Amino acid sequence: MEKPMIINKKEEYGTKMDVLNPYDNSIVGKIFSANPDQVKWAFKNSMTAFKDFRHTKPEDRREMLLQMGEWVNKNTKRLAEILARESGKPVKACASEISSSATRLNVAASEVFLIKGETVRTKGITATVFREPLGPIATIGPFNYPFFSIISKVAPALAAGNTVVAKTASDDPLATMDFVQGVQEILPAGVLNSVSGRGSVVGNAMVTDPHTRMIAFTGSYAVGKWIADNSGFKKIHLELGGKAPAIVMPSADLGRAAKEIVKGAVSLGGQRCNAISIVMAHSEVKRELTELIVKEVKKYKVGDHMKSGTQIGPLINQGAVDRVKGMVDEALSKGAVALNEYKIEKNLFYPVVLDKVNEQMRVAYEETFGPVVPIMQFEDLGWLSEFFSGLNYRLDSSIFTDSVKDALFVMKYLDEGSIHINQAPAHGLGVYPYGEAVDAGMGREGLISTMNEMTTLKTMIWKP
Repeated sequence: MEKPMIINKKEEYGTKMDVLNPYDNSIVGKIFSANPDQVKWAFKNSMTAFKDFRHTKPEDRREMLLQMGEWVNKNTKRLAEILARESGKPVKACASEISSSATRLNVAASEVFLIKGETVRTKGITATVFREPLGPIATIGPFNYPFFSIISKVAPALAAGNTVVAKTASDDPLATMDFVQGVQEILPAGVLNSVSGRGSVVGNAMVTDPHTRMIAFTGSYAVGKWIADNSGFKKIHLELGGKAPAIVMPSADLGRAAKEIVKGAVSLGGQRCNAISIVMAHSEVKRELTELIVKEVKKYKVGDHMKSGTQIGPLINQGAVDRVKGMVDEALSKGAVALNEYKIEKNLFYPVVLDKVNEQMRVAYEETFGPVVPIMQFEDLGWLSEFFSGLNYRLDSSIFTDSVKDALFVMKYLDEGSIHINQAPAHGLGVYPYGEAVDAGMGREGLISTMNEMTTLKTMIWKP
């Protein structure tokens, strides 16, 4: 399978790049790396298309989005298989991602009618405030949700009347590029273009292109920081890393807490920005909770993600394995203890529970992005709030408790973007806004929230 870039409805080619199956490193397909001139061409066409597309009727944009959602639904099985082979995620998880993407497009179809301004009257003056589209938007997605992440940017961008140049991760781009190619017949030329290649070349050119009006990026903190430093006066929307703690209080239902913690920590191999990556267990329940967590971890089946029943497939590449291994090895060297078998086979990283973790270990304060369950002990929430105030990537957290007082304390004193009560963090379609926490991003993700981020205000002032 070879997937070209699409610029102004035409196929574009460049230097070939292999896309590998993370399980066995077999070649799944090929993409083509864009050069800087092709990126410029994509944005130039995007700006040309924007001049007309910004004036399309809301009901016409609604119909386009509905047709795009229908196209995804019709091709769910094929897209899910492509996505599974290139990403290392189980087919069932990929089918869910594709289905959710179709839903996101359908929801965006209704959002076109929610673009609203306001009227302000003061001292004989009337000001009418309009909410307008920005222009060409660069959407850059991550490898962990390559399809949904791009759709969750493209859908609100088009709903608001913007045009888009999309780039997904070079590790698993095929399904997303297949989508861009497939929906071209629905959209006017240049409204949705795609480019591909390494972020260090293609992404950099997208960020610095003079036609770019906004960069919508999901990925690492380091790349997000680079974008913020190099985007000039462009609008930026960044959804970055997360170091989600699970706080377990004495009043918690420990059986439920263990299940949610393990699900939140190891699903998709822990490669999620909202994955639970540190467990803070109160001293009164730590021993029992730890035993339950170990039992839960052993229930998960690790292996070939293309086989039925597999729950955890490989990490995305060898570099990811090396990074997670380095964090676990460092913790073990400093006194942490693995409570189950610590096992790695090529890119398969089996879930591991670490006890006796302390705040000097990287697994305590860095984003793990792997199936690791580090457990620390604490005595009171006051100490806990002080510890977390020093952490970066405060995107999400969980607290397991039956005490309203405890939940409200965490809500008041933990500077987190989202706090989940008795459940693992989950963003879903983004029904509620999330993001924009300390070192976790800029701008809010979510249904209407994302679309509002992708617009600007224009004010007309009247004086009788």
